[in-house]
Formats: sequence, structure tokens, C-alpha cells
Amino acid sequence: MIGVGMAILWVGIVLLALVACAVLERRGRLAHSTRRGRWSAPRAAWGFDADRPPVVSLVARGLAGVARMVRSRTRVLDQSAWLRRIGRLISCVAFASGLALIPFAGTWGGRAAGRPLIVADLDHGLIAIVFLLLLMGFAQVGIGLADRSPWSRLGSVGIASQTLAGLGLLILVTAPLAVTSISDMSGLTDRAIASEIVAMTASSQPEARLQNIVAAQNSTFSPLFWLPKVLSGQVFDWIRDLRWPRWNIFVQPLTALLFWLALYGLTRRSWVANPETGSVCLAGFGLDHDPVDLYWGRLEARLARVFAAALFVSLFLGAGAIPFLRIGDVVDRLAPHVGFALPAFLAVGIGIGVFFGKLVFVLIADGMFRRSMANLRDDQRTRLVAFRLLPLAWANLLLVSATSLFVQGSPNQLSQMLLGGG
Repeated sequence: MIGVGMAILWVGIVLLALVACAVLERRGRLAHSTRRGRWSAPRAAWGFDADRPPVVSLVARGLAGVARMVRSRTRVLDQSAWLRRIGRLISCVAFASGLALIPFAGTWGGRAAGRPLIVADLDHGLIAIVFLLLLMGFAQVGIGLADRSPWSRLGSVGIASQTLAGLGLLILVTAPLAVTSISDMSGLTDRAIASEIVAMTASSQPEARLQNIVAAQNSTFSPLFWLPKVLSGQVFDWIRDLRWPRWNIFVQPLTALLFWLALYGLTRRSWVANPETGSVCLAGFGLDHDPVDLYWGRLEARLARVFAAALFVSLFLGAGAIPFLRIGDVVDRLAPHVGFALPAFLAVGIGIGVFFGKLVFVLIADGMFRRSMANLRDDQRTRLVAFRLLPLAWANLLLVSATSLFVQGSPNQLSQMLLGGG
């Protein structure tokens, strides 16, 4: 029953996103026309003109908009329109499917053994997300190659290079998350952690379930416990005992930064200038200014940003969890008085609200980050990923693995694991 409800909720969110994108598209078009001021095209003060309808005539404006949407497409014999349509469909479906894999509100009732509130709870969710991002990249390349403009075809080559580079970086960045999702599980002793790591190594199947990564962030930790005992005093004792949320953005700040850079490269849409017409459009959107292609292209770009932000919130900001508050304890205290169902629904609503609050914050920070980033060429971006970010990701993976084994297991346990002993 919970799974059916989650599926209905997911379909409703997707439909709401489509309506919101249509509203944003209309508002952006109207704001652009009013912002041009006296440079806008002249319109008839009265009467009716098919090309220049009066501003006050809402019916004429509506008919003109419908005419733009249903007008006959310009057909080019050497290009395939079906490739562009299929590419846009695959890209939008890939992002919508990726959103269905993201845990956003914890578990039912806030309990560790409760049912995860996910539309599709896969054992290898991280691998599925990487596959969906690869599918999205191929769809964008196909859209660019099916365009009639040579500038858009060149832009598709840039999208292909940044997709391959971003996927290579993303695979290295998500590996530390799979390592720490086992060693940070609350309630496990050092012996149990060692056996889990040995079982994972023997089966050659790393833990890639998104719910486990989110559940590992529902506790706290002391980031400055390593301060030497020489620094004595009440202040230093308070600093050592200071508890922080075990969010991955605090536990692995370098991993969070590299992960965001990888998603930025995968969801970025290159701008291409056409010197023949002087227009500037997104690569793969179609430089003929087709309203339908432009709408679906912008919808895909917005879905890409929302998907990247939602994935970052789930993997690094604890999804819908509230710091220093176990929502399951609140449900257990209220259950004897009002029953279990009402507090459980209240916990789900709080988790969804907290998740969307974090999502809005990340989207605002992402907008500021994208505006401050330099617009690099394709060769500069490839060199940056190959010679700077990939070696840094390798070093981060080794550092996180060694630190996890050193902190969670004693030297005797580590030697037994390495030598194959019990």
C-alpha cells in the first residue's frame, strides 16, 4: 500500500513539475518581451494583424501562441526529426527515473527497520544513477547530431567529452560513499564492521544502496576527537566532545566538492553562438527557435538541475533528517496516545518539508555557483578533469578507505583482515 502511494505521489510531482515549467516558460517569454522596451517589435495600436497582434487583445495573443506551437516544422532531408524527439524523451525519462530512486523522507515511522519512502528501492541505486546519467549524455549527443546547424553538432561533441569526463569522475567520487556507508552504520561493533567489510570484499559487490547511505547519516560524530591530550582544559574538552551531524558534507567535505563538480559537468548545457544569424541558443536545443523543441529542451535542463540538487541533498545532507532529532523517537512517544498512523504521517510530512527546504537552499547555492564559474573551452575542461580532478579523486578514495579502516577497526583486526584470519 505504501509503495502504491509513493508511486502516485511521484506521478503527481512529475505532473506538477510539467505545469510549473510551462508557467515559468510563459513568464520568462513575457518578461523578455517587456524587458526589451522600445527595441521590441512594433504592434498595431488597434485592429488586427496576423503578424503583429495588439497587446490588449488576449484572444489574438492566444491564437498567435497556438499558431506558433502547431505550425509546420521545417524539414531537412539529411537530418532525422525522430532522433531529436527520441533523444529528448529519453533524457527527460532518465531524469524522472533518477528522481524516483532518491530517498527523500527516511522510512515509514522513522524506524530503522521501517519501509523506505522511495518509489524504487534498488540494491544498486548508485550504479543505476550512473547508468541513467550515461543514458542522458548519449541522448544529448544524439539531439545535437540530429540538429541542422553545424554549430549545434560541434556543441554535441563538447557534450560527449564532458559526459565521459564527468562519468569517470563521478564513479571515483561515489566509491568513498559506498565505503563509509558500511563503516558508519549505527549500532555495529568493531567486530561486526570488520565482518561486513570482509563479506563485502569476498562477494566483490560494494554496497550501493542509497537508503543505506542516507541511514548512515542519521547519527552524530565528534570531528575534533583527535586533539592531543596535552591540550587540557574545559574549553578543549568541550571542543573534543562537540557533536556534529554525521552528514557526508561534514565527514567527507572533499568528496562533496568533487561530487558537485562531477554533477556540474554532467548537467551543464553549453552555450553556442551562431555567427551566421547572431543568435545564441543552447547546444542541442535547435537553432531554428522551434517553440516545441525549445520548451522540451528547457524542461530537460531544469530537470537536470533539480535531479543534481536532490541527489546531493540525499547523499551529503541527510535527505529529510533533522539534526540531533530522531523522528522515530517522537513517533514512539506519540503512538500510545493517538495511535501509530497519525504520527507516522506527520513524520513523513516533516521529512518531505525538510527535504524540500534543503533542496531550495542547494538550488540557490547552485545558481550562485554556476554564475561565478568561468566558461572554459572543451579542451580546457578535459585537461582540468584529467590532470587535476581525477588524481584528486583517486587520492580522496585512498584516504577515505584508509581512514575508515583505521578509525573503525583496531590494528589487530586490520592485520587479521589483511592476512585472511578470523
